Amino acid sequence: MTDVDIIPVSGLDTDGPGIRRFDAWADLFSTAVGHDLGAEPDERSAHELRVASSNPAIERIRYAARTPSGATIGALDLAFPLQDNTSHAFLRVAVDPGARRCGIGARLADLGEDLARARGRRTVQGQVAAAPEPDVPSPGAAFARARGYTLAQTLIRSDVSTLAAAGALAPPPAGYRIETVVGALPDAWLAAYALFQQRMSTDIPLGELALEEEAWDVERVAAHRDRLIRMGRTCVITMAVDAAGAPVGFTEIQHHPSLGALAYQQDTLVLGEYRGHGLGLILKATNLAALREALPGVETVRTWNADDNTHMLAVNTALGYRLSGLLTEWQLRLA
Repeated sequence: MTDVDIIPVSGLDTDGPGIRRFDAWADLFSTAVGHDLGAEPDERSAHELRVASSNPAIERIRYAARTPSGATIGALDLAFPLQDNTSHAFLRVAVDPGARRCGIGARLADLGEDLARARGRRTVQGQVAAAPEPDVPSPGAAFARARGYTLAQTLIRSDVSTLAAAGALAPPPAGYRIETVVGALPDAWLAAYALFQQRMSTDIPLGELALEEEAWDVERVAAHRDRLIRMGRTCVITMAVDAAGAPVGFTEIQHHPSLGALAYQQDTLVLGEYRGHGLGLILKATNLAALREALPGVETVRTWNADDNTHMLAVNTALGYRLSGLLTEWQLRLA
């Protein structure tokens, strides 16, 4: 299909045509991923993606493949981290199911990889969503493998009913206390949250992904909090502290009104030196209970975990999570 134009789109555009181009670009990802999953896709809304475009820590470049009639049939999403992992590029390509095998995906991927090279990026990483059945072929995985990408990590997507997860909460072990907030992250928690985000880049299984330690401070967390507020997300966050008041672990669930009865589990972490006391299970159970009370309309929480993160998968099983999909991480070393 040669009569397709590849044009830039931006979440920062404020003119009518620019807004419509970006909306169509965002919708294309939902269409393509939903088709491959055979279920409702886990894609952020155009509004949330616009807010994310203002993040100064990431340069975002986006292109759409459009037909002469103006229909968007392909999309490229590029992210270049500017504070850490500055040798990396994060790339996603989507093509409308009815327009595949015409070279559109290859044109978009070529463009993305060329832009990464031009910026001196040496590693490209991308994600592919897939149905949970292992015998169902994944078009995205086949596309990535054909381009020389290697599978670096597999994430298991799991869902839990907030009602099924209800039950008596176990008390924290001696020497620890549990605290929960609903809404925006309070100022008093900014430093602890920065510590947790930094350790999320070093303390969790990463498979074969070549990633560097991230640098987080109070200012970066505050900016992150501001973007979540502007997106319209409600956060439910539970933290464990020791007897001296030092933060030792946390977990977070986020909900946006557009998700309806679904909420997304975000990060969960117990610092390595404090593991072995059952804090992960207590944190997640407490946070689910707080979610039920604060947002009774939420019926399901969805999470993703590396398939070799056996401890957290065991926690999820104990809470009633069940497999609902897969997410694979692919990696390419640029020449």
